[in-house]
Amino acid sequence: MGLRVLRVQAGASLQDSGRPGYRRFGVPQGGAFDLAALEWGNALLGNPPGAPALELLLFGGRFRAESALRVAVVGAPCAVRVDGREAPWGRPVGLQPGSELEIGLATEGLRILLCVEGGFEADRILGSVSGHAVGTGDILRIGRASGEPARAEPPQWDTRLEVAVDAGPDAVLLPPGLLDGAFEVSPQSGRSGVRLVGAPPLALPELPSEPCDVGVVQATPSGELVVIGPDGPTIGGYPKVACVPEGELWKVAQLRPGETVRLKPREGWG
Repeated sequence: MGLRVLRVQAGASLQDSGRPGYRRFGVPQGGAFDLAALEWGNALLGNPPGAPALELLLFGGRFRAESALRVAVVGAPCAVRVDGREAPWGRPVGLQPGSELEIGLATEGLRILLCVEGGFEADRILGSVSGHAVGTGDILRIGRASGEPARAEPPQWDTRLEVAVDAGPDAVLLPPGLLDGAFEVSPQSGRSGVRLVGAPPLALPELPSEPCDVGVVQATPSGELVVIGPDGPTIGGYPKVACVPEGELWKVAQLRPGETVRLKPREGWG
């Protein structure tokens, strides 16, 4: 079984739940940036929560089924068409051999996930397919279906531009109230980190490099905040002023460059 890629933009890749446990060796976790969408899409199809899906940026893509398949398009909302007819987003969709699936431009958010019953298959590195690049002309292999669909609900998109943060170990280095304003998402954002601009330059001490993880918010002397993403560094020397809780990381994954986001300090702030 397979799915032929007729058109995708640069940046398309297979992603699963990543390769945890290797950060001490300098290996980022990787995996889907929007893990909530990955789990949601896989539940709709009866897959394990971390089954590999295709992560697409903004513009979607076009595909042709080489065999009968069931898929679900989740993550950023977008138009879905099968053989030119409208199909549902966020629900299972059946494809017949030769059917063409068109995934349109994301109407909100940034990252679209295409999940398939059985999950995509590719060579694994340290137990994960995360980061396997996908391009036009590829044929994506598909595994065997192994479970029953489960009820799953999409995230609350009306809260997407308000991200809760907890205090980090270096929160005392921030001027009071600095996180209370609005921040703009920088175009220099990606899977390594999402950059937020809008704070004034900061007088920050030099700190030794220490381990950091996905969701850590570092402050730079320019005032830019960097939220570490799944492909981000495993150590960092900028002050770790905050941390995005796991349940809020999907919002960071779906931030578009140029959007305005508000941070909501939650725990541990004086």
